[in-house]
Amino acid sequence: MLLCRNTNSVIIRNGLLGFNLEDVHLAQAKNYVIAYDKPVGLLTNFGVKSLQFKKTYNTKYFESSSKSNNQENQD
Repeated sequence: MLLCRNTNSVIIRNGLLGFNLEDVHLAQAKNYVIAYDKPVGLLTNFGVKSLQFKKTYNTKYFESSSKSNNQENQD
């Protein structure tokens, strides 16, 4: 399931995998975040004994803010 609400929303990718989350699943969630131009994504897996989740970021939103913070600190 993919959930988007507004321009500041989080993309949520829910799954019922019978096995642990792998890098390929995280890569897919990151691709959603970039494709839908959202700042943050959340990958969840309810198909195992304990809930698994991973958070991913669109670097477009966080690189520019960290660069501006570094420039302010240098001044």
